[in-house]
Amino acid sequence: NMFGGSGGRFEACFGLRDKARMADAEAAHEAAPPPPEAAAKPAAKAGGAVSKENEKPAGQGNPAGASAAPGGGGGGEEGGKESKTVEANREKDEQKDIMTMVVGHARRAAKSSIEATAIFVGSQGAGKSTLMQRYTAPDREEDPKPTPALDYSFTRKEVKREGAGAAGGGKEVCHMWEIGGGSALANLLDVPLTESTVKNVTVCVVVDMSRPAEMFPCLAFWMERVRARLREVETQLRAKPATAKVMDQLRERAKKRFSDKHPDMVGEFQRKMMSLTGINLLIVAHKADALADRDPDMKKVMGRTLRFVAHTNGAGLVYTSTRDKQSMVNLKKMLNQQLFREAPVKTKVVDHNKYLYLMVPSGADTLKDIGQPPVQPSEKDTPLDLWRKAFQGYFGTSPPLTMGVAALPEVDPKKQFSEKAVDEARAHKEHALWLYKESAARAASEAAKATSKARPAGGAKAPSSSRPPGDKAASSSSSSSRPSGDRDKKRSTAPPPAEAAGA
Repeated sequence: NMFGGSGGRFEACFGLRDKARMADAEAAHEAAPPPPEAAAKPAAKAGGAVSKENEKPAGQGNPAGASAAPGGGGGGEEGGKESKTVEANREKDEQKDIMTMVVGHARRAAKSSIEATAIFVGSQGAGKSTLMQRYTAPDREEDPKPTPALDYSFTRKEVKREGAGAAGGGKEVCHMWEIGGGSALANLLDVPLTESTVKNVTVCVVVDMSRPAEMFPCLAFWMERVRARLREVETQLRAKPATAKVMDQLRERAKKRFSDKHPDMVGEFQRKMMSLTGINLLIVAHKADALADRDPDMKKVMGRTLRFVAHTNGAGLVYTSTRDKQSMVNLKKMLNQQLFREAPVKTKVVDHNKYLYLMVPSGADTLKDIGQPPVQPSEKDTPLDLWRKAFQGYFGTSPPLTMGVAALPEVDPKKQFSEKAVDEARAHKEHALWLYKESAARAASEAAKATSKARPAGGAKAPSSSRPPGDKAASSSSSSSRPSGDRDKKRSTAPPPAEAAGA
């Protein structure tokens, strides 16, 4: 009635599915073997006995008065129970299948999905914040603020690999860290570089090419700082049996970046020079446009020195400048390869005479291509010492970097933490305060001039009262003419000093 009397339509909409399920259940019940209880009954009773329902009087048994089939007593109720049981089992099997699919998909997605970590370190003012902003938000025009200590951000990237990201969304996350303050706050490297992030971490050492004398000390300091932190992480990993071989696996992964026939991985002397850290390293020589007008020999020594340091540490090298779009594209390709496992960068640019912005992926260089340093070697000098001497001969020396609070440079709060709206409001208030002080000083000056004009000539002060001089003497004489008894009486009634103070 609620459906407008269309019972047949209601049956067609909602009853067909139940009918199909009931038919399947009955077919399964007929095909099933008889239960043990039915098999244990006597053959005569199972074969030709009349059911209890047929023994009942007419009208109390089967509504149609027809006899039930042999052995079919109570078949309707038992068939309904069996159909419900089969349907419940089928639903459970369907749920198991769905959950199996979901769990399997989640596991495959977890294997393909990563959460990479990028850490930008280097000298203060080298442009780390600018490079991070150009990578994460290239359309932002606002200049980044200097980083006082440790800064965190993140970026997401749509990937094309199937099943990547959470629930196959195709997006992967990269955690971006920047350590400010130069070498003074290098101990903050312990925060982002941990045993949980070491598998998918990339450390970018940014050097300032506009200050070439500071480049080599900066590289030497941060390479040693990264290695020291990795030794601490390795100690923590080896303390647990489940992670004891993680660093060994990372070093093997780093060796795979070099081909099996790489000349620097075959000889004994070359293998000793190669010191792979196991993690992704990238040397970013920023502000490379400062070398545009330099002598070609200086460019050659600069490039080969950076290539030697990068190659022997298993790192990549890229020249960048915010004024050159192609150099920023090169940096993006190198980072995407290491952070999001994109296609390897195979382009190698090392010609100093034709190109200002060099790019050497990890494992693409060789010691033979780099060449020998242009200095006279000695017995005690290592190859790194020879390249240091060659570099300092062209660009000068700089004191080694130190770590600690004492090395922090002086900071100007107005420049370091500038806010346009706040600075304008403060300037307005300071101007209003200056006007108030000027007005108060002017009013005080006018008041002083008015007071000086009101005084009589000669500087003599006006008498304080109009009382004649003789009144004072008269007053003293009148007070002395009082009886002494009155004075003694008042003196005796006055409390002692101690009692008065106590009261």
